[in-house]
Amino acid sequence: MTRADIGATGADTTGTRVTGARTTGARTTGARTTGARTTGARTTGARTTDTRTTDTRTTDTRTTDTRGKDTVAHHAQVLVVGGGFSGIGLGHALLESRFTDFVILERAPDVGGVWQANTYPGCRCDVPSHLYSFSFAPNPDWSSTYSPRAEIHAYLRRCADRFGLRPHLRTGVGVEAARWDEDAQLWHVTTSEGPWTARVLVSAVGPLTEPKLPDVPGIDRFRGTIMHSARWDHDHDLTGERVASIGTGASAIQYVPEIADRTGRAVRLPAQCPVDHPARQPADHRRRAGTVPVPSRPGSGSSAPRRTPPRSCWCSASPSSRG
Repeated sequence: MTRADIGATGADTTGTRVTGARTTGARTTGARTTGARTTGARTTGARTTDTRTTDTRTTDTRTTDTRGKDTVAHHAQVLVVGGGFSGIGLGHALLESRFTDFVILERAPDVGGVWQANTYPGCRCDVPSHLYSFSFAPNPDWSSTYSPRAEIHAYLRRCADRFGLRPHLRTGVGVEAARWDEDAQLWHVTTSEGPWTARVLVSAVGPLTEPKLPDVPGIDRFRGTIMHSARWDHDHDLTGERVASIGTGASAIQYVPEIADRTGRAVRLPAQCPVDHPARQPADHRRRAGTVPVPSRPGSGSSAPRRTPPRSCWCSASPSSRG
């Protein structure tokens, strides 16, 4: 007696052939179902009885990889990549429409997107928090106009819990590739936990979580510590160190005042714009010469220009991956 699971790749299943035996108790979990009729699976050479269909949704499909080995692929009608603001917002909209056959894949261990990934000192929103919120989940309890990162992350986690998104979330799953199958009308998605298929694939990834270090000649010969704002090394103590900060964007203006008081050394902010840019000021020329006013918080002392000594730590906040 042979027990077989019969899967489907969107049409007929080949390579799962049962011969010379009566098959009983076969369970169809990945086949497309219409009412009580099962389509998309073909059995040859055997009689199949007691075929149970447990759900009208497609859950798994059985495919064959290039080595001829069967690989069970998870399936969802809608597959969302990213569990940040966009992914959570889309998930809520789908549930509001009473659509439940969707999965949100998030490579990080928790939801939050950029607010889960970025933990640099002083990280906070640069948009007023009451505007930087879901319209369906206003938060009257923001602690400040520009709320800190941990508070925003906690807000997103509460939204995932409150609106029932946790059952649809798969955290710790990274998407590696996606291919559209025109014949089967399916997306084939390669992930760190195995293959997925979907009718609809939605990209809800953000651009501010991937570090991109600037291509600075000689950076490979720098003997100190190099870190990016999107991957801040909290184990590295900056106290008393000489630090160079590359970039003057939203991340830099947040973490530089936080670290300036404890470095005890000048924090250099090299200019990013071209020499002939109209926004270039005389202070930028002093930066290139090695002097720059040290940003500091009110009451923390003078911010007079000081000569920047050789670097012992290099922090980057490149615009393309600001965080």
